[in-house]
Amino acid sequence: MKRILVMALVACFVLGAAMANAETKFSGSFEHSLEWTDNQDFQEGSADNNNEEDFTALQRVRLYFEHVTSEDLRAVIGFEFDTTWGAQDSNDEYGGGAIGSDGGQLEIKHAYTDFKTGPLSWRVGLQGLAFPSSVAGNPIFASDLAGIVTSYAFNENVSVVAAYARLWDGNNTTTDQADDEIDAAVVLLPITMDGWNVTPYAAYAMAGTGSNTTALAFPVIDLTNPSSAVGYTDSVTATWVGAALGVNMFDPFTFGMDLIYGSVDGDEAEDNDRSGWYFAAIGTYKLDMVTPSLAFIYGTGDDDDITNGSETMPTLACGGGAHSGLALTEFGLNGAGGTESGDILNNSRTDFMAVALILDDISFLENLKHKFVLVYGKGTSDESNANRANIMVTEEDSFWEVNLDSTYAIYENLALNVNMAYLDVDRDEDTWTTAGADLDAASKLFVNLTYKF
Repeated sequence: MKRILVMALVACFVLGAAMANAETKFSGSFEHSLEWTDNQDFQEGSADNNNEEDFTALQRVRLYFEHVTSEDLRAVIGFEFDTTWGAQDSNDEYGGGAIGSDGGQLEIKHAYTDFKTGPLSWRVGLQGLAFPSSVAGNPIFASDLAGIVTSYAFNENVSVVAAYARLWDGNNTTTDQADDEIDAAVVLLPITMDGWNVTPYAAYAMAGTGSNTTALAFPVIDLTNPSSAVGYTDSVTATWVGAALGVNMFDPFTFGMDLIYGSVDGDEAEDNDRSGWYFAAIGTYKLDMVTPSLAFIYGTGDDDDITNGSETMPTLACGGGAHSGLALTEFGLNGAGGTESGDILNNSRTDFMAVALILDDISFLENLKHKFVLVYGKGTSDESNANRANIMVTEEDSFWEVNLDSTYAIYENLALNVNMAYLDVDRDEDTWTTAGADLDAASKLFVNLTYKF
């Protein structure tokens, strides 16, 4: 039935374009992936591999239809179909891949209208939104949402962008009148000049008392289980101010920097509050056969007093489909995730520091490129925070990760991608007593075939 409705909707798009003398554009992608992982839960010895699958085969299909009436008006709808090979439950998000391969969930990825009213440009509906970054992605938010984005260009160099989004509304599980919504708004001021650009921005989010604000005891506003909130008697608000700076006036040397301050007013109790900083910088020098970069990330961590709130920057990255935009690596520090595993180290936290050597655009053969990433880091939260949920490393602990990503262009639109990663976490034995200090390393091999059209 769902397939019939989808085909009917697509037919309406095409027929509507023909009747209105408009244009219909069609694009999409097919991704087929094989993933081998080992010890993503970092368990040691005999406990390793007890609760994880070492091999997974999956695929993702995305189809986009654009109904273009004019340069000032268009409608876009995008569908996504994710399937894990062998998964039996046709009602599961990644099911329908068992024998017979008939089932699975077809999702609406995007559904929005673009239009202009005078000097204002608008986008209304289900769409993607990422906070600005000039380094390795913004840790606050990068995901799909339902909202309104409008922009105005003062001139060719300066514009303003404002967005509102409803991140959660629990009226499907509680009464319509309940204070169970999570709303967010952001204002950006992109400035592009000759040789440099900067985008300052400010964001605000409010979670009602009936939404899931429980995880504000940690550095996220958690949407995973919005009906389970306890412990707050008033709405919880979060604010951020930041800027993303890029400099290319010294090309082939370029420089990028991100600076963010975020805070949460978590009810009347001081231990529910939090505020912290995030800083990232990268320098890049482009050569003929390789593009080397050196990146640095630092986020403030919690001190040794849990009664005065948290000193870690809050984020909107969390469960329920939202995630961090931070993507320094393809494994441990990959908040974007995707069809492969990701974000197993920072869990949307920013209380760590790391330095990364990146060698990109390595090319020795035609149509074959490589990217090498080596990262070393430490936690920035006080060691007294060890053994708390959602914390992987403290200032007494360190980690390192190595990635090798390769892409071979089989055709212009068909690429074979191979990602290899190894991540090791070294915890202090005197600090970790409950969760355990001895962690075995984690690794991943990801092979992906992508066709885009």
